[in-house]
Amino acid sequence: MKDSETATHHRRSIRLPGHDYAAGGTYFVTINTDERRKRFGTLVNGRMALNEAGRMAAACWGAIPEHFPHASLDEWVIMPDHVHGIITIRPGGRTDDGTASRPLATPSASVPTGASITGDASRVRAKDFSPLPCGTGTSRTLGSIVRGFKIGVTKSLASRTGNGTAPSSVNDWPVAPVCVISGFLSPLERGVFDQCLARGIPMIQILARGLPTSFSPRVQRAIVDGRLLVLSPFPPEQASFSTVRAAWSNQYVLHLAHHIIIGQLSPDGMLACLLADLPNNKPITFLSNRENDHV
Repeated sequence: MKDSETATHHRRSIRLPGHDYAAGGTYFVTINTDERRKRFGTLVNGRMALNEAGRMAAACWGAIPEHFPHASLDEWVIMPDHVHGIITIRPGGRTDDGTASRPLATPSASVPTGASITGDASRVRAKDFSPLPCGTGTSRTLGSIVRGFKIGVTKSLASRTGNGTAPSSVNDWPVAPVCVISGFLSPLERGVFDQCLARGIPMIQILARGLPTSFSPRVQRAIVDGRLLVLSPFPPEQASFSTVRAAWSNQYVLHLAHHIIIGQLSPDGMLACLLADLPNNKPITFLSNRENDHV
C-alpha cells in the first residue's frame, strides 16, 4: 500500500535548466489534451478533420502573433489529441518592425487558411491572453505564450453556442429525391429525416453503431411500410457512436449515393476530407453556397 506522498504523481519538466525562454530562439512545441482525449477531431483517409473544438484551437494558435507580437509562427498542425507548432521568439521582446511588444487593445481572432470559424465563440479576446507590457512579468516567455493559448482555447470553448442552423428543406434540393441515404446524425440531417418520414420519401439509414433492439413507433411504421431501411456494419453490442465509425459510415454513404446534397460544409471538417477522395464526376450540390454548386 503506497502512502500519499509516494502515490502522488510528479510530472518531470523537460525545460532546459537555466535557459532564458524570453531571450529569443525557435522552439518546437507540443501541447497535449487532458488525458490525451481526442477532443480536436479525427484522421480521415490520412487527413486531419477538425471538429468545432479543433477549429477553435486552430483560431487561437493562429492568433498568437496578434497577442504576442514578438513571436512568429512557422509550421503547425492540430491533431486529434495534441497540437504541434514551431514558434520563434525575437530577443528582447521586439516585433518585426523593431518596436517593443505591447498588449493588444482590441479583441481579435486570426483564422488560419482552411478553418471555418463563425459566431461569438470564435472571438479570442486580447485579455484572455493577458500579455503584459514589455519589460515586466513573464509575458515574453515561451511559457506565457503556451499559457495564453490554453486559456484562449478553454474560454472560447466554454462560451461556444449552437450554430442555430435551421434544418435543410427537401424542397430546396435541385431534384426530387428517389431515396435519401444518410447517417442522419447532425441536427440538419435529423431535420431531413423528419421531413422524409412525414412525406413518405424512402430512406436508407447507415448507423455508426450497432442496430438497436427497438425503434420508436414512427420509425417502426416506416420500416414495416418499406419506406425505411436501417443498416449497420457494426455488432449490436456496439451501442455508442464514435467519430471513426461516423467517418466510415459517411464514406460508405458518399460512395453509394447517385447525387450528393451538402447542407453545411466546414473546409477542414470530416466531410471535406471525405469529399476530396470522391471521383470528380460524382454530382454534388452545396445548398449553403449555391453559387458554388456543380451538378
